[in-house]
Amino acid sequence: MHKFQMYMKRGHLGRKALPIMVNNELKALWSNKQIIYSSLLSPIMYFLFYSIGIQSTFGDISFNGTTVSFLSYSLIGIFAMSLFKEMYQCVYRMIIDKRWGLLSLKILNGVQPPIYILGIATFPIVGVVIQSVILYLLSHLVGGSFPLYRFCIILVFLMISVLF
Repeated sequence: MHKFQMYMKRGHLGRKALPIMVNNELKALWSNKQIIYSSLLSPIMYFLFYSIGIQSTFGDISFNGTTVSFLSYSLIGIFAMSLFKEMYQCVYRMIIDKRWGLLSLKILNGVQPPIYILGIATFPIVGVVIQSVILYLLSHLVGGSFPLYRFCIILVFLMISVLF
């Protein structure tokens, strides 16, 4: 009987895999500039044409004695829409890794699943942060009244949500 011999040895990268994964994902982000442009333009266009248009037409929203600026109200919805788009991007990257055998190579080299998820989420987290900061600055330019501390809380929530 012949004994099966494995020619590739399992790696044990451990936590050292995270910077490698992040670096690979940032390279992928940089090489796909068209994805960056489309992911940045879509929420900006929604904000400029949808939010500002309705705000200028209808003004603020009043409900049970509470008045909310439509810009602030719609900005949260645009943040959520951007979050889902970036989460889809993360799932797409995972499917590509699985389809072309990159996932098995990464796991074989010692990349643990939590490290893989953190690494693969780099692309969407960077996208969500850039989109959110641009939208926040735009909302302040057109008169949005959204406090900075609330924006920071929302930004942390968005970054954590990408992982789930």
